[in-house]
Formats: sequence, C-alpha cells, structure tokens
Amino acid sequence: MIRRRAVLSLVSGLFIVLLGTMGGAATARAQVPVNATVKLSSTTPADGDTLTAAPPEIVLNFANTLPDVEAVVQMQNDKREILNIGQPIAFNNRMALRVRVLEQAGLPAGTYTVTWLVKPKYAKSVSGKFSFTLQPGEAAGASGAATWW
Repeated sequence: MIRRRAVLSLVSGLFIVLLGTMGGAATARAQVPVNATVKLSSTTPADGDTLTAAPPEIVLNFANTLPDVEAVVQMQNDKREILNIGQPIAFNNRMALRVRVLEQAGLPAGTYTVTWLVKPKYAKSVSGKFSFTLQPGEAAGASGAATWW
C-alpha cells in the first residue's frame, strides 16, 4: 500500500513538472514575432531621385524593427548588369539595412535599379525595387569620392 502511494506520488509529481515545462515553453514561443510584418518605409536614394554623384551606399529604412532576417540587395545598370555592392548590414537598432556601393567611382550616367528581398525567419518574405538616375555634373569627379559611414 505504501509502495502504491509512493508510485502515485512520483507519477503525479512528474506529470505536474511536465505540464509546468510545457507551459513555460509555450510562453517562450509566444514571444517570437511569428506574424511580424516587414514594411519598407523609405530608401536612400529615394525612388526616382536624380543624383549628380554615385551614392556611396544604399539604405533601406523599415517601419518596424527587423526580426532575424536574411536579406539580398542587388543593383543593376541600364543594361541589366548586376553591379558590385556589399552585403546588407543591419543598423539603427535593426530598423534599417545598409549596403555599400563598391563600384561608385566608375558608374556612368544612366538609370540604376535596386532590387531587394528580406526573408524573416518567422514571417513572409517581402521584396521590392526602386530606381534612381545618375547624371554626373561638372563637379561629379570631386564630390564622387564620398566616404561611407
């Protein structure tokens, strides 16, 4: 009889511990932004901008903090050739992505298209594109040597 009570107490205790653990796990999962929406609020350069010098960087500003994401940003010229730019880096408390334009010194006049894809770990992917025009002026050579950051 005492053994039976001991076994029942042990099983009951394990059951309570198991339920407590599952409840804690559910709470931890609830804190993950499963339905987080990633929304672009602005870009630098802005869509449709006309620049006199190549931009030293491309910046994507978002309306909310980015969750853990994978991001791809590409820049193409008029001929649809993909240009050499850096990897996206999160900054501004994870509210923006910054990409360095590595070929800025030799960019000819024309229209450039930036395409981007942000894939959050627990949400739907978001993508888009924007364009800007480069029309170097007389002083473009001197101002084209902008520093990054």
